[in-house]
Amino acid sequence: MTLKKDGLNDADKKTTEAVSKIEEIIDQINVLIINTAIEATKVDNGDSAAAVLVKEIKKLAMQTQKAAEDIEAIVFDLYSVKNKND
Repeated sequence: MTLKKDGLNDADKKTTEAVSKIEEIIDQINVLIINTAIEATKVDNGDSAAAVLVKEIKKLAMQTQKAAEDIEAIVFDLYSVKNKND
């Protein structure tokens, strides 16, 4: 039972670290989105291909954030079940 428990703890830790990295990437993407949006408005009031690109990148960032939140919720649920069984 200890091996399984240690394996779950290790997987939990690795998953939590991965989610944290994803969240850091999302934050960086959001900064890039803001900077690109500012530059796009300077070029031609936001009607450029850059503005369209910003919107698409923002959609991807939001989808990535949602996936990270889903993973975090799954890990929390697994951790809760593991603690109930201990």
